[in-house]
Amino acid sequence: MLAAARANRVPVMDPVFNPDPVEAGRQRNDWLARGATMFVVGTDKIIVADAVSRYASALR
Repeated sequence: MLAAARANRVPVMDPVFNPDPVEAGRQRNDWLARGATMFVVGTDKIIVADAVSRYASALR
């Protein structure tokens, strides 16, 4: 799909969903290398769930 989109000059928007900054950066770089030009960063629920999980673990 990426190749077809690029061949037809359709902008490519891909997701980066990871609460870990290093992994999110790796995903971004991977998508950039494949030709993505925009990103959907839907981390609100992921970051909140990760933060709550870490907080709960610290209280145990």
